[in-house]
Amino acid sequence: MGEMRPQPRVWRLVLGFVAAPWPLAALYAWWAQAVAVKGSTTSVLTYFAATSLVAYVPVLLFGLPLHFGLRHHLRPRLAWMALFGAGIALVGGLLFILLILLGGHAGGITVRLDLPPGSGAPTRAAQPFPFLAALVAVGFFGALGALSGFVFWLVVVCGDRRLASLA
Repeated sequence: MGEMRPQPRVWRLVLGFVAAPWPLAALYAWWAQAVAVKGSTTSVLTYFAATSLVAYVPVLLFGLPLHFGLRHHLRPRLAWMALFGAGIALVGGLLFILLILLGGHAGGITVRLDLPPGSGAPTRAAQPFPFLAALVAVGFFGALGALSGFVFWLVVVCGDRRLASLA
């Protein structure tokens, strides 16, 4: 029988899952306020809160099962956390981009991505090659997911001496 690896404290794990989507939410809040929505009266905190709520969906659907399924099989290394964070964000980003490219309608909700920012034109009308624009967006989601994995590692693993010695 193998040795039992130390597990993170529950409060660190909860805080890690709560904080993981914050890089995406912070960047989107800045982008929406500064670039995309000219003259908007919506605060950066409102954009941050809304984006955080949306970003929690892939974290809860994919991040929790991944963590609990692999915690006894993999060492808590930064590379693994960044890779899984990127994968989770890519799945969520691909679903979002697919929703936009298929017309932007889901259950009566219309999703629009204005490219170039502030043009008011949906992606398909504003971009001659929407597929290439979608690939750039997917890469962006992957990079932010890796950053989210880093935040998760920083909160859960790096701050705990027992786990940091395994990494």
